[in-house]
Amino acid sequence: NIAAALGLAQLENVDASIQRRNEIAQWYQEGLSDVAGLEFQKPQEDSKPVNWMFTIVLSESYKFSRDSLMKYLLNHNIETRPVFYPMHILPPYKSSHIDSKFPIADRISSRGINLPTWGGLTRDDVQYICQTVRTGLKETKD
Repeated sequence: NIAAALGLAQLENVDASIQRRNEIAQWYQEGLSDVAGLEFQKPQEDSKPVNWMFTIVLSESYKFSRDSLMKYLLNHNIETRPVFYPMHILPPYKSSHIDSKFPIADRISSRGINLPTWGGLTRDDVQYICQTVRTGLKETKD
């Protein structure tokens, strides 16, 4: 009952929360859209994005690992998360997909980084993160 009450209380603010995260995502896109070799998630034409997380995916043109850039960002006080692991590599499902290939899921998982999307971020915070990502892409090496 307590969990349900908390969930219902959070639903009262869901529209404002979604709007705020979409605003933060827009700031990231403005700050990083001209960086060659970065991909962003693209919402479907008839969908309404929620932007729970803002994900960048490094192209293979960057010869260092995603983890190296994440470490660089952490050293500059920016916490990130890797993109979720694809189901076909998780132990309960691995044996059922022995002959299957999922190159897009594998690439996104190994090259994707979720940037901070906390609703309290300011535009200045996002600009700092974007600038640090730009610098990290130039300075990071494995």
